[in-house]
Amino acid sequence: MTRAAPPSRRRFARFRRSEDGAVTIEFLFFAFAFFMMLVMIFEIAVYSLTQLRLDNALDKTARDVRIGLLLKPTHDELRTHICGYSKFIENCEESISVEMIRLDPRNFVAPSADVQCIDREEVDQPATNYTDGDRNELMLLRVCASVKPVLRKSFVTSGMNIDAFGEYNLVAVAGYVMEPL
Repeated sequence: MTRAAPPSRRRFARFRRSEDGAVTIEFLFFAFAFFMMLVMIFEIAVYSLTQLRLDNALDKTARDVRIGLLLKPTHDELRTHICGYSKFIENCEESISVEMIRLDPRNFVAPSADVQCIDREEVDQPATNYTDGDRNELMLLRVCASVKPVLRKSFVTSGMNIDAFGEYNLVAVAGYVMEPL
């Protein structure tokens, strides 16, 4: 005489044989991967747009200095001018540092590859290299912007150098020759 399985075992066996919801599990895996890809695309788009706006703002500011719309600008005037063109960097004037370097094309010495960026841990920011140019001088203008990523922990930001404040640095460089006025 065979004995019938207890009701809990019969339910479990029926649950194991059932294929209801099998597509739901696959959908969840693909939906998660699709959502992560959308987040990465959005993060890359914001990063690229911020870099593009910073490059464009620096180019316009360098043009204004070169043609004489900004005569002998100070460090703070350049920063304000760049932020006026950028309009995409949050707290722009507190987030960017500007370097203006005079270069000699006849005796060229490459400037340091290290760009001075904002260090939020320091109360007094160190002085940046800022030397205003005269007529017909070759100038290099560098800007470093500290920007917060959209998501602090993502696949895109995992390869970036993010500081203790959750910001990464974007660098823009423009070279120009001062017009003879």
